[in-house]
Amino acid sequence: MKKKLLAAVFGVALLSLPGCASLISGTSQDLAFDSVPAGASVQVAGKSCTTPCKLNLEKGQAYQVTFSKKGYKTQQLSTAKQFDGVAILNMLGLVGWVIDLSTGAVSKIEPSALTATLEH
Repeated sequence: MKKKLLAAVFGVALLSLPGCASLISGTSQDLAFDSVPAGASVQVAGKSCTTPCKLNLEKGQAYQVTFSKKGYKTQQLSTAKQFDGVAILNMLGLVGWVIDLSTGAVSKIEPSALTATLEH
């Protein structure tokens, strides 16, 4: 009886996890930032870097990105949250959808690279 129960639990787990976007594409994403001229400070979601650079941000939301450099006007660009097609692989498992929805893995951040052209 224990073997049958264990096999059933294992089978359900196999059907619900293989398409899990949380496992395939993760719950965070690298975004690349650049500026003209280079060397601008980037501020987003409490993180910062100097262009050109990359930051790892949590999926599931849109971001406002601030570019600034001494002698230039500050510029704000935004990202959007879009559906990540990898999540379609979860059609076999409700558990996978619940996990992906709760972690934000059903979405991706677009665009994945931002370039600001700063003006004097």
